[in-house]
Amino acid sequence: MLTCRQSGRVVWLTLDAPHQKNKLSTALLEQLRDTLDALRRNHERKTELQAIVIHSAASTIFAAGADMRELLRLNSETAVGYAQLGQSVMDALADFPVPSYALVGGPCFGGGFDLALACQRIWVAENATFCHPGAFLGLMTGFGGTVRLPQKIEPHMARHMLLTAYRMKGLEAFRLGLAARWFGAYQGMITAFCRRYETRPPALFETR
Repeated sequence: MLTCRQSGRVVWLTLDAPHQKNKLSTALLEQLRDTLDALRRNHERKTELQAIVIHSAASTIFAAGADMRELLRLNSETAVGYAQLGQSVMDALADFPVPSYALVGGPCFGGGFDLALACQRIWVAENATFCHPGAFLGLMTGFGGTVRLPQKIEPHMARHMLLTAYRMKGLEAFRLGLAARWFGAYQGMITAFCRRYETRPPALFETR
């Protein structure tokens, strides 16, 4: 699900269910919420934390978004609770007192896209793909992506992505300003970040 490891002054939050496409289930969102709350409390007591990194344990997937099987079980009341949970996680990440980075390789869809957008900086590998598929599914994200995406790229392009489920590749994301840096390979991106912050990658990291 989610693993948390600190190396030096950097905390690595690893989405560690690539076989399930790192879907943002209620359980994963609760883990993210509780972890961010604990990190904030620790940071307020001591100022050693320099950055938070969210990435996947696999190079082939960042996060596929919500768990559709779970969504189908929601009713009007529980759907509101799920949306509020997701919003609270994204807000906590966006408002975190140290820089947050999403290191993206592979598909970054739906709620996973919202998770990346909530970070202050997005780095991408060549195989990264961003998409909000809700237009084809008859639903729209409730996690704040409709607000944050137009803040990252030109509003007309944000509308195009949201209304047509357009898939944006990593290099295009970099050229349009969605991503701050672009790398040819996922491993190279991880290595570059580690060198920048003089940290070590999580032990769980693999290129799969």
